[in-house]
Amino acid sequence: MSPARFALLLQAGQQLARVPDSECLWPDLARWAGELLASPEVAVLRPEGRLLAGATMEVCEVGLRRCWESGEVQVLGEDSRWICGPVLQDGQVVALLVALRSKPLDLSGEQETRLLEFLCMTAGSTLENQLANCRTRVAFSHARVALAVLSGQGELLHCNQAMQQRLQGRELWALIRPPWGHRLRRLWCSGLSEPGYQRQVAWRQPAGWEQVLVEASPIPGGQEGVLSVTSVNARRERATLDYQETERQSLAAEMHDDLAQVLATLRLALVTPHPGAELVDHCLSVTRELIHRFRSPILEGRSLEEALRSCIEGCCADLDRRVQLSPRLRSCRGPLAHGLYRIVQEALVNVQRHSQARSVWIRIAVARGALLGCVRDDGIGIEEKFGVNRGYGLTAMRQRAFLLGGRLRCRASANGGTEVRFQLPWD
Repeated sequence: MSPARFALLLQAGQQLARVPDSECLWPDLARWAGELLASPEVAVLRPEGRLLAGATMEVCEVGLRRCWESGEVQVLGEDSRWICGPVLQDGQVVALLVALRSKPLDLSGEQETRLLEFLCMTAGSTLENQLANCRTRVAFSHARVALAVLSGQGELLHCNQAMQQRLQGRELWALIRPPWGHRLRRLWCSGLSEPGYQRQVAWRQPAGWEQVLVEASPIPGGQEGVLSVTSVNARRERATLDYQETERQSLAAEMHDDLAQVLATLRLALVTPHPGAELVDHCLSVTRELIHRFRSPILEGRSLEEALRSCIEGCCADLDRRVQLSPRLRSCRGPLAHGLYRIVQEALVNVQRHSQARSVWIRIAVARGALLGCVRDDGIGIEEKFGVNRGYGLTAMRQRAFLLGGRLRCRASANGGTEVRFQLPWD
């Protein structure tokens, strides 16, 4: 390969790596392939044959499919007129780069193949980086924690929606109660060498001062850094949810070891038939049901998805069930997992006990930084279920959603029955 072509190859790699989106990537990929391979006809195709960029050409479909299935560069046509390479993203072929062969004198056949492989590999890496950056931007934008990217001088460069709500057009450092606003900015400008700096300070709100935890970390390889602001009350609320789950587990264990054992012993002592035998059987059944409800399958090592499916199976065994659960629930942990499980559990217990329903629909999805859920039945409706007093269960569901930073609404469904909808932040 000539030095000029090698320099052109380096330039192509640098420019393709900086392409901002896939719409710009495909034309640039076709252009660089044409220059590097000295090819008069180049095309970028989808695996099914749809043209993304370049020239329209008649290429052997069998050869294209062979390249798609093998994931390797292929020479196509009976006279070997074409060369085709796959562009892979996350291990899947997303495009095919096809060029009419017009091999320059300074390129061997192997070098031609290596050039095409390099172009395809660079395009695939660019696509994966674009996808990773997109996911990072969405997570940053919709995170519940207020986040800001600051320059080395402490100037705001970018912030997410939660920080915008806190700032409302005001300067960040001025919202921190003196003297800590000035001190933190001075510390920031002097340079943060280690991540994880924390300081609890007072943050100015329209109704007064709020206690928040400010955390700062530098961005590796640059002068910028990320600053986060979290309400101390929000942390306490999540700690409260953790404590409640632990207490429920402890209560379930004590009921099993003490009350349930006493009732079981009492039942064995009663000779059948006995006037009190039926009452003891009922008390024992209720106690066992409460123990089962108090226990958290998540704390016992099961994933949230598995725990929810088990709960649905147990509470709605006699009903027609239609269930849609997001696969992302498998990775959900901590207070959000426990809170979501308890909300769905309480909603299904209400369906089982009060709705007189024949069918129940459960749908939980994750979209745009939020967890969206719906539990709906075809029963008698909420007013007939609860009357004026909506009951402790509905209040508990709303309180859990509130503590998790979300909201919950229960209403009569348009087609009859009751519908419980909730939205929780997905961090």
